[in-house]
Amino acid sequence: MWDCEKCTFINFNTDAKECEMCFSSKYQVGSIQNPIVLDDEKVRTDNHFKRRKMDDSKTVTINEECFNQLIPNYNGTVVMTKVHNSKSKFTFKNLVEKSKLKKAFFSAFCIDDDWLFNQLPNDISVCIARPKPNDVESNVTNITITPKISFVFPTLKPMQYGCMHVKLMLLWYPEFLRVVVPSANLTEYCWNTIENIVFYQDFRKADSSRELSEFGTDLKNLLVDMKVPSLVVGALNGYDFSNALGKLIVSKPGWHKQSQLELFGHLRLKRVVSTLGLNLTNSMLTLQSSSMGGLNKKWCMEMCKSLTNTAEETNRINVLFPTEETVLKSFIGPENAETICFQSKYWKSSFPKEYLRDCKSKCNGALMHAKTILVHQSRYLHDIVDRGIQFIPTGDQDAHGYFYCGSHNASQAAWGLRCIVRQEDCLKIHNWELGIVLKFRAGGSFQIPYQYPPPEYKSTDKPWV
Repeated sequence: MWDCEKCTFINFNTDAKECEMCFSSKYQVGSIQNPIVLDDEKVRTDNHFKRRKMDDSKTVTINEECFNQLIPNYNGTVVMTKVHNSKSKFTFKNLVEKSKLKKAFFSAFCIDDDWLFNQLPNDISVCIARPKPNDVESNVTNITITPKISFVFPTLKPMQYGCMHVKLMLLWYPEFLRVVVPSANLTEYCWNTIENIVFYQDFRKADSSRELSEFGTDLKNLLVDMKVPSLVVGALNGYDFSNALGKLIVSKPGWHKQSQLELFGHLRLKRVVSTLGLNLTNSMLTLQSSSMGGLNKKWCMEMCKSLTNTAEETNRINVLFPTEETVLKSFIGPENAETICFQSKYWKSSFPKEYLRDCKSKCNGALMHAKTILVHQSRYLHDIVDRGIQFIPTGDQDAHGYFYCGSHNASQAAWGLRCIVRQEDCLKIHNWELGIVLKFRAGGSFQIPYQYPPPEYKSTDKPWV
């Protein structure tokens, strides 16, 4: 053990590079400086929405007696989080059972450490991937906080700017591993105030020598690329991912070409769609987003081709983003809408305004922090609206479309921009992102979470900025 010269705190971890007490004080959420971001996240130098006392009328009160049992979910599911007056009862505590959780990995753009660790047992190992604060040296990729707590800072190199935006939870329980792909950050605001979407599935233990399936391999590759410690990566080997309900979509900062061209971003999405066995000609395409970048028609048509795995350029694409009126009339009000992001400079003549539709949650008055994509042929529209959808394994043939949920917002930074660099086809991506693609058929318990078909912008409407 050793004494800190600055604060005299006694540190028991001889391998730690910095005093535990000094580090904890420096990296409280309120003092972390935000990284440079592109398009789809506002730069904040304070903790205005990360850690704020909310009006009690705007925050959900949870009955903790509802969460005294850990119920495995081996088939996988998608749920909306509970907000004021919603039908959903799903909260963070449905995922994390403190008395049984053995270890955990988390990744998010915004993290309230105090709130998060209050949800967890005191004695487990926790690894957290997060954006690198500006005052951490450029060559530092991870830091040990205590013997059981470590931070990982995935690099944005070779890009000059971008965003570490991956939302992911890996929760190890005695009988299974829970994989969670949410749109929510690790803050009380995201889980109790604004509406988010969550995919999660539990995976049984398997022989550690068993080869990982595609889903397990994709998950492992993501962790390796993010420079997550090998002990965390290796802990995936003892689980059977062969029954994974969907396929992962990863975005990684960089100029991706040749063999890596279709591994990330919207070209990864195109490759996955090509394996689903769906006829997507003349389809309806809906991108729902809580943040929006500087879109143009060329990029929207590029996305259309990937969304349908065709050469088709269609005007059937809708981009859902709330109007100013929708935000002003929401029950949390504009003062709590900081995660709904769009910069006014993008609202110019080249912006494809004809694609915009209002994003109105089916939970009347709620604002959505979810990020989703819905693709299906128009002939299934009424069935989907009237009967909901049922998610099915990607190998099933009787499907009517596919659904994406995750962290990708509607921006080139998140999904990538195809370009030619030194006479080579290339996909330029600035952000770390993660989501999952799920096949569905009409007729099921999951309802499209926003008003669908979405209402058009009126002539007087403007997007919330």
